[in-house]
Amino acid sequence: MAEDTIESAMKHEADSLEKLLAQRPEYLRLQILRKALRELEAVKPATASKNGVEQPALFATTATKTATSIGQATEFALNDAGIPLTTRELMTAIPRYGKAPQGKNPATNLSNNLSSDERFKSIEWQGNKAWWFSGRDVPRE
Repeated sequence: MAEDTIESAMKHEADSLEKLLAQRPEYLRLQILRKALRELEAVKPATASKNGVEQPALFATTATKTATSIGQATEFALNDAGIPLTTRELMTAIPRYGKAPQGKNPATNLSNNLSSDERFKSIEWQGNKAWWFSGRDVPRE
């Protein structure tokens, strides 16, 4: 019971801090810089090998957090990015946290999984559909 209260207070504090930071031009510049870095990372050639198979550069470094579910991996990815991510971006980011959507259509499965997870919502972001936290204000574009 106390854990729920602490977690709720922490989420509230994080949301409040994000609202405060979103008003600062430096925060917007940071978000733009992070997005540009993600885009550069996505076009880099493979630089890492995992079990003898070349991996995209994004997987060259392993995240410090290991997720226990696709939902938790999505949460980690969104928090680390600081901005909404498209399903395609999440498909690239989630494996860094030790999970990967499975099945015949992994991107569709991921989208369906997130649609049924109350922690996330689909939003318009920079002209695309993207995922963000249900209880958190969307950062400015």
